[in-house]
Amino acid sequence: MNGPFEIDLKIRLTDGERSAIVTYGLPVGVYPSKEDIQKAMAEALEKAKAEVGDDWRLQNRNEFENEVISDRYGGVTPHFATAEKWDA
Repeated sequence: MNGPFEIDLKIRLTDGERSAIVTYGLPVGVYPSKEDIQKAMAEALEKAKAEVGDDWRLQNRNEFENEVISDRYGGVTPHFATAEKWDA
């Protein structure tokens, strides 16, 4: 165990018109690896598809960044230019 903490991932999905956030809890007190996070995203996506339909997918970088900014700054719906790749 690495410490007294809990980590919940908020994974953002879309069907192209609507968006959703799936909260996924990681093991308590353990630092997650990149693989742990990738596995959580894949599992959250599969669960969403099973429950609400195959049209759902992970948001792309542009959708994600614009929605986060909108959520954090009071419903503003900006459309910023963003890098296409996640690692950029």
